[in-house]
Amino acid sequence: MRVPWDKSKVEQLDLVDEASAELDLGPITAPAEAVDPQRDADLPDLSLDALAAEGVPLLMPVDSIEEDPDNPRTEFPDEELAELAQDIALRGILQPIVVRPVAEAGRYRVVFGAKRLRAARRAGLEVVPVVMGSPTHDV
Repeated sequence: MRVPWDKSKVEQLDLVDEASAELDLGPITAPAEAVDPQRDADLPDLSLDALAAEGVPLLMPVDSIEEDPDNPRTEFPDEELAELAQDIALRGILQPIVVRPVAEAGRYRVVFGAKRLRAARRAGLEVVPVVMGSPTHDV
């Protein structure tokens, strides 16, 4: 349920600025931390393959992603792409694009999200969030 709010966005931001000024947090700095080799040894494998296997969204350059030539979607209406591109420019991509590696090293093919990829390119994004699908992913 949404509660009606009678203040403009400018007034809302002013309220936030006033509340922040009242707190007077001072400069925020990260605490100095000693290096603990035991703690570092307990960290999980953070390789690209390990992260991909866990389904962690990764940021990938749009230039390294290609569309699937066998994609069943063949029509991408210009009006819909323009609307989605505008939304992506404002909010970013909310649902990662699913990709899988292809034979050429460093290249990936879209499994799900070709329309989002086209709209992201139109919006001028250089990187997009992706999730790695398995090579045998059911398309």
